[in-house]
Amino acid sequence: MDILTNTISLLFRPRQKEIARFAQDADAIQHKQLKSLLSTARNTEWGLKHDYKSIQGYADFCERIPLQTYDDIKPYVTRMINGERNILLAFGRAMVRKKQRHHKRQKQVPSRHTRNSERVSLQRRFRHRFHLSTE
Repeated sequence: MDILTNTISLLFRPRQKEIARFAQDADAIQHKQLKSLLSTARNTEWGLKHDYKSIQGYADFCERIPLQTYDDIKPYVTRMINGERNILLAFGRAMVRKKQRHHKRQKQVPSRHTRNSERVSLQRRFRHRFHLSTE
């Protein structure tokens, strides 16, 4: 291997270890993420309606939460767009993204972040991890 390849490999070794851990502990990581999402949304209107507090795992979630179409949740999304809080998501007024994937009409999807803020956040984390200057 040449020097550049060795240097890049050395820089990305911590990330490679993280990825290996994600693959090895996938079930536990996903369970932890589900519990976190349920905990965050348990006091929303949707969380109260579906009793998120009593959901212990994925099987409970699948049993309790029926599959939804966009049209099923559209009234909730509309209320969030109009400024109501804690409807589907547990934070203040939602940003709204317009999605159009193989559909004839655009769908409005509530989101906590804009794409630009996500991109900036990723750039900051990358700079921090590799100690890059912001100048």
